[in-house]
Amino acid sequence: MTEEVVYRGLLIAAGVGVFGLSPYLAAFLAALVYGLAHLYQGWRGVFLTTLVGIAFGAIFLGTASLLLTVLVHLSADVRALVVVPLSSEVSGSSTARAVSTEAPTGPGAS
Repeated sequence: MTEEVVYRGLLIAAGVGVFGLSPYLAAFLAALVYGLAHLYQGWRGVFLTTLVGIAFGAIFLGTASLLLTVLVHLSADVRALVVVPLSSEVSGSSTARAVSTEAPTGPGAS
């Protein structure tokens, strides 16, 4: 995935190679930039995405493998896009009901 190449690969390498930062500081700063790139999700999204970026950076530094971070990121995206919506439908959450095409029934239905 492009995000892994840019945020874990390129930015960490640039931080270490060009700016002389420690790998840990470079990974932390890359995680901050990654979080800020998700500002459209609001500040809570920036914070949570920064935490995810820190975790992905730790995986990258611990394994020196972008492939592993790509696979972890891909599995998280699949979970968010497929598993979570399916579990919402099964549990009958308000989100699943809000997108239902069935006509309302019961008291107060018009």
